[in-house]
Amino acid sequence: MNDVNLYFKKIISYEEGYYNGLTATFKTRINSAPNQRRKNEIYTVFSLLTELNLLDQFQYNGTIPTLKKGFISFSHDGDYLVMVLSSSQGVGVDLAKNQKVDKKAMKVFSCKDQDSYLRTLTIFEAFSKLSGLGLPAGHSSLLIDIEKKEIYYLGHKVDVHIYQEKFDDYYLAIMATKEFEIKERKFL
Repeated sequence: MNDVNLYFKKIISYEEGYYNGLTATFKTRINSAPNQRRKNEIYTVFSLLTELNLLDQFQYNGTIPTLKKGFISFSHDGDYLVMVLSSSQGVGVDLAKNQKVDKKAMKVFSCKDQDSYLRTLTIFEAFSKLSGLGLPAGHSSLLIDIEKKEIYYLGHKVDVHIYQEKFDDYYLAIMATKEFEIKERKFL
């Protein structure tokens, strides 16, 4: 069985103009962020990578985060950033804060209630990150069966493994190319 590591970190406020220790990549990403919230999220990614001694392994392949050795995916919502790491397989993760969802958003995924919508949304986003496809929400070529934890892309079943949970006020989905077990889970 393949192992993945899961880390959570509260979003850290980025002080405007504070560049101590930031790499050129993170300076550029923070400077081009559209708002303070996004700057905070990018700074939190930098902080967590530094804390895990992974900064020298991290890079962006276009907009996709990668590691020189291994695989990485991260997501943020509400007060948290979540990062999943694997040394042996591709991974995707999504985190969604439980909040009121309007009926139009639920219709995008043909969901009847908020719970099924947030469960479907996190699986959809984790798949989008794992595959690198960047599909728009509700893309008709992707069907998700949340009860069976199965995904169909262009009518064909996709061989992925899904872990999903609800904790506190959040929904979490992790997806990988092979069966996996969460080896380490930490709130940092």
